[in-house]
Amino acid sequence: MSFIDSITFHDEDKRRRRYILPKQIPLIKGDVTNPERLLICKYQQVSLMKKDYTRLIRRDDSPAGILLDFGFEFHGGVRIMTALPPDSGMYVQDVRIRLGESAIEALTPVPGKNATNEHSPRDVILPLSTLADIEFGQSGLRFVYIEPLETDVELPLVSVQGVFIYSDRKYIGSFSCDDDEINRIYETAVYTCHLNLQKYIWDGIKRDRLVWLGDMHPEVKTLLAVLGDLPEIAASLKFGAEEAPLPGWIDGIPAYSMWWLIILRDYTFATDNREPLFGLAEYAENLSKQIAGFIGKNGEHSLPDYFLDWPTKNTPGAFAGVHALLLMALRAAEELMMWLKKIDTADICRTAVRRLMSYPVPDASGYKQSLAMLSLSGLVDQKAAAIQLAKGGAAGMSTFMSYYILSSLSDGGLPGDALTILKEYYGGMLKAGATTFFEDFDIGWVNNAVPIDGLPDEKKPSLHADNGRYCYLGLRHSLCHGWSSGPVSFLAEQVLGIKFLEPGGKTVLIAPSLGHLREASGHFPTAYGTLEISHKRMPDGSVRTICRAPDDVRIEYRSGT
Repeated sequence: MSFIDSITFHDEDKRRRRYILPKQIPLIKGDVTNPERLLICKYQQVSLMKKDYTRLIRRDDSPAGILLDFGFEFHGGVRIMTALPPDSGMYVQDVRIRLGESAIEALTPVPGKNATNEHSPRDVILPLSTLADIEFGQSGLRFVYIEPLETDVELPLVSVQGVFIYSDRKYIGSFSCDDDEINRIYETAVYTCHLNLQKYIWDGIKRDRLVWLGDMHPEVKTLLAVLGDLPEIAASLKFGAEEAPLPGWIDGIPAYSMWWLIILRDYTFATDNREPLFGLAEYAENLSKQIAGFIGKNGEHSLPDYFLDWPTKNTPGAFAGVHALLLMALRAAEELMMWLKKIDTADICRTAVRRLMSYPVPDASGYKQSLAMLSLSGLVDQKAAAIQLAKGGAAGMSTFMSYYILSSLSDGGLPGDALTILKEYYGGMLKAGATTFFEDFDIGWVNNAVPIDGLPDEKKPSLHADNGRYCYLGLRHSLCHGWSSGPVSFLAEQVLGIKFLEPGGKTVLIAPSLGHLREASGHFPTAYGTLEISHKRMPDGSVRTICRAPDDVRIEYRSGT
């Protein structure tokens, strides 16, 4: 037995680490020689013989620096390899390294424009030696800025590579249609969520590298639509429960405990994997009782907090949205308890649902996310809600709540409006240079603004640095948040029309809503294999559907629109 075989390891990292080269150099400052050498790298090894390296030298009258663009956002850090300049001897010098999701973020020192080193340092000064091969950083980034801080000392860079850290999974689900922009939105939403699939399911890869259970529902729906059953989903649910022993609330927020129940139900139903449910049975039952205990005889309730999302915080819209969420969570809890054969607890949840249904429907107060929750919970007329949600187009949209808003539009008979708003909203991010979708977005931000890959311009605001709201103002704003992946499940469920009628997809309803699309097709994972579906609008306006399903899956059809 080798010595390594005798070691007791605490854990292992099953993620992939791969290296990528910068695609371009948007900015060079001062005395920089051979910058183009950083766009190629022949050997993954430092050498005494390297002569064709990149040289940066800071002068008394001029700093030297180089901004590298890897072409797309990724999770990880940078690998820096250095040479040994002739006649210089071995030495160490201080070098500033700054990571950025946008070019302007990489060029802005902390705390300028609300830039931050929270969660993972992005703006640091490192001692960098000659003949080094080192890696730094775990963050969300697309750009790297490097600047030597010592005067008249050469910084010899052989290579600067991106260290791409991700979960290597094969996609099962897919979507494509005759609208290229929608296809790109789908692919970008999938990639955004995939980057946040680390050892657990994170909220963001730059900031909020945390398991926020409320934020996780859109991510779980995306993962189930693309990758199917994943151990990280169950692990994240277990982590949330263990971190919040009752009578506490998951992440300290009552609504997030409600989302926890909904995620557990959705995961169990979609995969028919009961093992995580049984492992979390006691917590789920006691949490269900705790939530039901807040419902009075006439449906009144007074939770310690009514947080739905940041835009509705401390508004009547928050109460309306959480009221609907309460109803959805208790229905999910009833279903979970029936699966667990906890009949008495299921009755408690059912009684609480009945009481909530008798309570006067709260006013959404103009907030689209709150109205969508009221519509999806069945508390308001879906058609009337859809008409209100369509007003103003993408104004009032939300990255976190996009799945619910778009689904409410489609359920209410306006699938074409849903697709138009999807393109206006998410397409706006793409037009601004996004390669992943943001923590938050307002379509007004793009007006005459410097895009993600643009350099500072005194005559224009920066899309990244001069916008954002609430806790994500300015450069603190994350440009890769998994909760923004709602288009994936919306397109699968509403456009392709895939709705499970039995656990695991044993029986599936296919009811497409193509809107303005002429064609749409895709794949969707079930517990029994992969569905393959295609829809085509015929000259008479009808929709022809072809579905190939696993032998154990029964398909029901509803004519498409």
